[in-house]
Amino acid sequence: MLLGINTHCIEEKFGLIKTIDIYAEAGFDAIDLTLCKSVKEENGYFIGDDYLKKAKEIKEYVDSKGLVINQAHAYYPTSYDSTEETAEAFKLIVKGMEIAATVEAKAIVVHPNLHINYNDYGAPEKLKELNYNFYKLLIPYAEKFGIKIAIENLFQWKFAVGPVLGHCVPSVCSRPEEHIEYLDSLNSDYIVACVDVGHTNLVGQSPAGVLKALGHRVKCLHIHDNDTRLDTHMIPETPNIGTINWDSVCKALAEMGYDGDFTFETDGSYLKCNEQTVRSLVKYNHDVGRYLIKKIESYK
Repeated sequence: MLLGINTHCIEEKFGLIKTIDIYAEAGFDAIDLTLCKSVKEENGYFIGDDYLKKAKEIKEYVDSKGLVINQAHAYYPTSYDSTEETAEAFKLIVKGMEIAATVEAKAIVVHPNLHINYNDYGAPEKLKELNYNFYKLLIPYAEKFGIKIAIENLFQWKFAVGPVLGHCVPSVCSRPEEHIEYLDSLNSDYIVACVDVGHTNLVGQSPAGVLKALGHRVKCLHIHDNDTRLDTHMIPETPNIGTINWDSVCKALAEMGYDGDFTFETDGSYLKCNEQTVRSLVKYNHDVGRYLIKKIESYK
């Protein structure tokens, strides 16, 4: 089981090359390449017609550091009220899939469509129809590029206007039953599950219970902790913040025979840190990961 971590927050601070250096120095095995702002914003690493050349260069650089890119994260939001914005998002997602395949990632996480308030009357059914069509359109690209699409469990703010303390509510694929329905109805070898453990915690679902329910469908993880109120993406076992029972998560992963990697998405721990603090925290993040992987192995 490889120990990985995503690039998002630290890449925004120091750039992609230095982020890779920091992760290699800390002892990580793998990188989750975040292809959100980097494929759209003016100063993004993969802006320009030579984005595949840049992807090959990044692959070579990661290899030189003894790391691999085990998974990636596609652009989001994946849908908007505007059809023009939704079409543009789709193009960026496909671009991210092509980049992810070029760097030899095994899977790319693609959020479901979620521009409708999930808790409105009839919204879950409407979103299910939209998402079925959305992923059906993406599957041919997955087949062409040879990369799996991982559907992630999400949450929503109760009033759909931003973070309100204590008001995270279920959304698309929050409930394992719905997540399974999405995966199985699409019926493709290129569609798998990403379980975001922090998101399960926000909507009152047992992280271990969700993992065991999804079972063999789970091929990617987003590992982070929170206080059950805000999606803070903290390093597990952060004092006075983390609330997830990591022993039960590790036991569930062992019992379900999880054969993927252990990948952190702990952006929140690095938001207001200088470079030296980031380096220290990344090393701590690594050490927590090694500890949790050992715990998984002990339960097998």
